[in-house]
Amino acid sequence: MRVLLSEDLSNRHAVVGTVPLGGNAYRIVMGDGVAYVANATQGLQLLSMSDPELPAVISRYYIGARVHDVYLHDKLLFLLTQDGVSIKSVKNPTKPQFNIELKTFSQPHAIRVVGDLAYVAAGKNGLMVFDISMAAESFEQQAKTEISPAPWADFILEPILTLGSGSAYSLDVAEDRLYVGYRGKFRGYRLDSEGMPEEIYSMPISASVKLIKRVHSFLFVNDKHGELNVYRERGLLPPILTSRNPLGGDLLDIILDGNLVYLALANSGLVKAKMTENGELEVLGSVKPDGPVRSICIDGNWAFLVCGAEGVKIVDLSRLDNSASSVAWSKWGKQIAFFRKDHSFYLSRLSGGFFSGEFDQQTYSPRNVTFAETDSAVLSFEATGARIFTAMGNEGVVEFAMQADGAPVETARLKLPGFSKYMAIFKKLLVVSAQKEGIHLVDISEPGRPRLVKTLPSPEKDRSCVVENGFLYVATRYDGVLIYDLNLPDTPLVNLVEMPWPQSGLSPILGLDVATGYLYMVTGQGGLKVVDVRNPYQPEIVNSLSLPGMPNGIYVDGNRAYTRIPRVGIAVVDISNPQKPEALGVVPLRLSVRGIESLDEKLLVFTRNFGLMVTDKPQELGVEYTDAESLRIELPALETGRRYTLHFYQGQQQERLDGVISLDPR
Repeated sequence: MRVLLSEDLSNRHAVVGTVPLGGNAYRIVMGDGVAYVANATQGLQLLSMSDPELPAVISRYYIGARVHDVYLHDKLLFLLTQDGVSIKSVKNPTKPQFNIELKTFSQPHAIRVVGDLAYVAAGKNGLMVFDISMAAESFEQQAKTEISPAPWADFILEPILTLGSGSAYSLDVAEDRLYVGYRGKFRGYRLDSEGMPEEIYSMPISASVKLIKRVHSFLFVNDKHGELNVYRERGLLPPILTSRNPLGGDLLDIILDGNLVYLALANSGLVKAKMTENGELEVLGSVKPDGPVRSICIDGNWAFLVCGAEGVKIVDLSRLDNSASSVAWSKWGKQIAFFRKDHSFYLSRLSGGFFSGEFDQQTYSPRNVTFAETDSAVLSFEATGARIFTAMGNEGVVEFAMQADGAPVETARLKLPGFSKYMAIFKKLLVVSAQKEGIHLVDISEPGRPRLVKTLPSPEKDRSCVVENGFLYVATRYDGVLIYDLNLPDTPLVNLVEMPWPQSGLSPILGLDVATGYLYMVTGQGGLKVVDVRNPYQPEIVNSLSLPGMPNGIYVDGNRAYTRIPRVGIAVVDISNPQKPEALGVVPLRLSVRGIESLDEKLLVFTRNFGLMVTDKPQELGVEYTDAESLRIELPALETGRRYTLHFYQGQQQERLDGVISLDPR
């Protein structure tokens, strides 16, 4: 038995319960102790919330259509289906009354109600306004009659106004303002004394707006590609863009609770934040449960998260705080690449540009951060001295020089054939992997004057590369690992050694690293392979290790190898004996981990949608067996405010944890 102690990066202890619902749940609203869940395949589901820790399904109603959204106003419940909007009274939740339909003529996407008017984003039919003043009266009359069904049970309301100038997919109402998200734009309307919308501005945007939400004096606008922009309102003037991707995730829901903001970020979980006066979000805590978080409902100290097929997750908000040692940087947008050199770091954004700065050597917080604009997204970094090289895809390679104040300044561009993605440095050579165009060797001996000197042949789907002791190792999709010798004095290339995958030439190499004469690689077959490359001309596979999921990257740090597994976490492997690797456990982290590095006694975990996380390295603990059924584990000092997990693992070939225990020192 081996025991590993790690910090709880997913904050799993905050999830205190699950309500399985079956089907595919999309949205939740709550009123008078009852939660209403829109389920695409199960219709409407009602949950009793009399005991928030133990909610129970009290009834289900199949209405013959896929329910993808639900909205509650006063005692009226609005169900959005592919056919339109159905209204029911919830004065008696156990006896729902489906009586009135709003005829939208196409699938509605969002609804808000103000007084007697319902505003509907009706897809291709644009914005529709309905007068629902008779709805409450109709339900009152039905409650007094014993006739079933009542003659008004199939009543259909036509819109009193249709603004069909574009496909409408989202909307929100705040005070006397109506905001509507369309395909390629969003519009702001002023509501007159009769509630009729008058357009005051139209703002272009790159894609369809699937969510628009007013929070204080700011507008959150999320498009179908998951790009979130925040705008500052200016009365009757068009709003001003203040930030792009402040949390780096695909925003699906947002709830305002006093001075706090709760955000559902599709695959990044629930985020608790405080908004500053200039519109920035200060993250106070987060949790990543199983499944995508699609909708949030807050009731006192409890949050209820709709997570698709995973049902409803119950979160104790008092536990939704960041660990004292884990620092999550997510306000810099959706990120692509992370690179560290000593205590300096470089972090690129999907929308273009990159941040540079340094880690504080005590708190590991970022400091002296600057931002450099680029024409397109930076896919990878390399550095030598005060020079930074960025791989820019079809744009080739761009060189920057770090100034005395820490700001990067562009000094050169080199257009290269192919798509420049991965890089490595060997002496005065910059190695650039350009997929089907091969591997470029660039002379960088003279600052500001990079020069292409040679291109090496390579398969189209090379994935990553690393240089160790003058040998270049290139991971390919289907041709194993290519090894190039870069040590010859006359020419950068002497030999090419191909190492096809044994017994299966179709298993892609998804990540590799080299250390102390051994090559460690993870493959599409879900395992770790160890290759003896002490003589790179005669590589030999010496062992393998099964791992859960499909690992897509690996980082070697001394006697430990960390493999990243999407939506699972980080597998920790003991490689003190490279020929006999042994799994120690999996640190749960249900995010898309893009990179792992170490710095001092910290582990840097770079995620695609939730930024960079800094945490203590997982630590193996000693185990003493006291008898045949008991064991004793001596814990190190655990700091108050941090969350920990003990991982128990037995047997190097097992693909699962034998058990975990959560620790919450107070």
